[in-house]
Amino acid sequence: MAVTYEIDIAKPVYYLVTGEFTSEPGWTHARYEHEDDFELILGLSGHFDLTVRNLAGDANERRFRVGPSTCLLLPPRIVVQGADRTGENVDFIWLHFLAEWHESERFQSKSVTFLPQSEESPAADATTGTHPDAARTFQRIRRREYCPDVNNTVILPDRFAVQNRNRILLAARNLLSVTNSYRYSQRENDFLTSALLLELSDDYLHTLADAGTNERRTAPIVSWIKTNMSSSLSAIDVADHFAMNPDYLTRLFKRENDVTLRDYIISLRIETAKALLVRTDLPIPLVARYAHFNDARNFMKQFKKHTSLTPTGYRSTFAQAHINTPFVDVELPLPHEVSVMIHEGRRS
Repeated sequence: MAVTYEIDIAKPVYYLVTGEFTSEPGWTHARYEHEDDFELILGLSGHFDLTVRNLAGDANERRFRVGPSTCLLLPPRIVVQGADRTGENVDFIWLHFLAEWHESERFQSKSVTFLPQSEESPAADATTGTHPDAARTFQRIRRREYCPDVNNTVILPDRFAVQNRNRILLAARNLLSVTNSYRYSQRENDFLTSALLLELSDDYLHTLADAGTNERRTAPIVSWIKTNMSSSLSAIDVADHFAMNPDYLTRLFKRENDVTLRDYIISLRIETAKALLVRTDLPIPLVARYAHFNDARNFMKQFKKHTSLTPTGYRSTFAQAHINTPFVDVELPLPHEVSVMIHEGRRS
């Protein structure tokens, strides 16, 4: 049975250590004993298996598989070790931290059942087995309202699939970058750890709140955009392909994704450019071209607008955390030859 944890972020969260691990086939996770620390694992590429048991010697053993977009949260007082040797390259981010916590009752997976979006009564939710507090939180999230009941709480299960991968990776990469740089104070690492945990909790709670609602009508549109990205792709082109009225598609996309279709296309190009800037040594004009901008000048203007940094400034700030790491988000619309170059560890 899955276990869900509530972490109190009104009290200090203490960063211990983090890193990004890459291996070739044949690797297995070493045996490790957790004392009072949590370990968070974010799968980037490849798959590997772990076994987990209580440090007290409980005979019950659980097995977890970590793959791309997997978030695994291993609690204190356990023993973890690899179950099998890997048959492929593996890449993941790991983080150890200390925090005040307890196992959740109101958000425990076995008790969470989901009602359609039209249901508004916590009491009605409770009749299905959902804790009223959880039901109330889900309703507020659906309505995009402030959630005072969980304002100081990170809610995470021991394992779940990350949905908003880019936002999570941005928070994780930011933590990696700062911990690889000199800071006079340790507290920044603590705060960035809390920020990453909040991003993960937000992603998880949105997943729970959306469960039981109809699948987003724009999901195939998002997939098509990633596959057919070009420097000339526009909202009108997307509407034409799906035989939809452009104004209607724009409203639908904004309602389901909380971003306009035009801004989504631009943000996808920006994310592609970020990957190229930190994973390669390609000159800026080539980065602009491979990120599907029509010219380098427009690219630099849009990049500065969305990141507050120039492309060169972004590269110098964040590249250190990515050196010798072949992972690149498979959902980014990168040309095949560039993806191959990055996975082979070539930077230019």
